[in-house]
Amino acid sequence: MAVSLSPTDLSVLIHEADVRARALVRALRRPAHEIEDIRQDLLTDLIARLPAFDPARGSLGAFAGRLARNRATEIANAVCRERRLWGACPLSLDQHAASDEAGLMARMSTDQGLGALLPQSTDWPTASDRTLDLEQGLAWLSPEERALSAALLTSTIDGLSARGFGSRAVVFRRLRSVRLTLMARGLSPA
Repeated sequence: MAVSLSPTDLSVLIHEADVRARALVRALRRPAHEIEDIRQDLLTDLIARLPAFDPARGSLGAFAGRLARNRATEIANAVCRERRLWGACPLSLDQHAASDEAGLMARMSTDQGLGALLPQSTDWPTASDRTLDLEQGLAWLSPEERALSAALLTSTIDGLSARGFGSRAVVFRRLRSVRLTLMARGLSPA
């Protein structure tokens, strides 16, 4: 349903959105340049909900004020969730930290930081040697065993048996044979 607004009604909506945006930026201690973004968000929500306005129940100012207050609360809750998740002021991993609290993050080694949580090696010579060893070990496998090993990377044992690699018992026996071949060539399980 198309809604027509008079200049007076539009100024009421803009005023309510502006008041609420300024209060929200002040309460959340956000930079002043975010007022326009929040005002636009509030105005968009007001205009989208304007068909629900009933002049018999109250003035447009009261209606817009209540909607702007509710939407501002949703924005504030989202900002608070973000701050709980990332902290009040997220730091770049590339940025050198200036404060003592942030300096702790800058002094963390790779073994103590994010690299310790992720299952990846930061020792690239060892990873490179492992890749070369794996390529040499795979060269000793038959084409069927290589196909089974490659299919295992993207599927489960049940999926392999459904794709025609044999029954579950056959797939397990073939994988045991692949494992023994690789171990005989000096590759141990990682």
